Amino acid sequence: MRASARASTGPGSRGGRGAGSRGGRGAGSRANAGKRRLFDYPRSGKTGIRRWLPSWRLVLGSVLAVGALGFGVVAAAYLTTQIPKPDDFAKAQTTTVYYSDSKTVMGTFGVKRELIKIADLPDHVGNAVVASEDRTFWKNSGVSFTGIGRALLNNVRGGRQQGGSTITQQYAERYYLGTTTSYTGKFKEALLALKIDQQQDKKQILENYLNTIYFGRDSYGIEAAAKAYFGVSAKNLTVSQSALLAGIIPSPNNWDPRKDPAEAKIRWQRVLDYMVLGGTLTQAESAAQVFPKTIEYARRDTYGGPTGYILDAVRREITTRTAISEEELDVQGFKIVTTINPATQQAAVAAAATMPKDAPRTCGRRSSRSTRPTARSWRCMAAPTTSSARATP
Repeated sequence: MRASARASTGPGSRGGRGAGSRGGRGAGSRANAGKRRLFDYPRSGKTGIRRWLPSWRLVLGSVLAVGALGFGVVAAAYLTTQIPKPDDFAKAQTTTVYYSDSKTVMGTFGVKRELIKIADLPDHVGNAVVASEDRTFWKNSGVSFTGIGRALLNNVRGGRQQGGSTITQQYAERYYLGTTTSYTGKFKEALLALKIDQQQDKKQILENYLNTIYFGRDSYGIEAAAKAYFGVSAKNLTVSQSALLAGIIPSPNNWDPRKDPAEAKIRWQRVLDYMVLGGTLTQAESAAQVFPKTIEYARRDTYGGPTGYILDAVRREITTRTAISEEELDVQGFKIVTTINPATQQAAVAAAATMPKDAPRTCGRRSSRSTRPTARSWRCMAAPTTSSARATP
């Protein structure tokens, strides 16, 4: 009986212990598996350096997460970007003062710029600028991502800093933002360019760009530049003249033919070559072009000489007797016609030149804008102390 009892209880006992042991270990393993971490790093179940090397799943997930976050930020920035009002300076035009014949120019006030419609320009003017500054202008979305990438890579390598800007980006910068140089500013510029390209016609963008860009010789816009370099209206620019103006846009003061004729010619030829590549000029037409001659240029002295006294008097009369302010006079492009007869004025100047050296000085104080002495020589007697003028927009 005792032997039988031991026999009957032995296997059951071992079975119970075995089952309980195996069941406990299995349940523990399943419990541990259920507690896996969201990011398995350092990696469990790995030893040595492999424990600290992230898995491809973690790397891919991280890249996708950062990419999605970046895309969200850019999308939000784009959606909240509004096209602002144009920068005041971008809209500024030259105020021109005429003699009584309404044709002979006496002088100007303010920034040197005259707006012109793109419809009034020959096609080769716009074609030359597009060939030089942004050959994908008619097709791109306002931003050249390849250009930005190329410029960024060059800047990182320590090369000469580049902007990678399209015509639309340059237009956005100069017409709305003012000059931008930081990466944050360039980012904002790119977003605005994308927005502008969606809302404005390409021809309108090019027109505003041509009226805004600086060409050197104190000239803003293609009309002022045409007069400063060639003495003609932009309506009458030739292919060769257009290519020169387009070529020097990146650095007009340095590449002006009067300062660096060799570099100016290289830039001129470059534009002609790109016009051929773009299909807006044939090879034969390009080969027939001759490097254009430019006129002499001297920085203006608005208030110098006898005419300067008249201009000063005109300015004071306009700003004191009308509702036009000093600032408005400099930026709103008024046409001012005086009562001064050019022939009579020239005769007065000639007569003054024959007066003896000991003739009395009759000039009064000049405006604070003048850097010349307040007491002038007798030659200033040729300029009247008062004038009458009318200003029209």
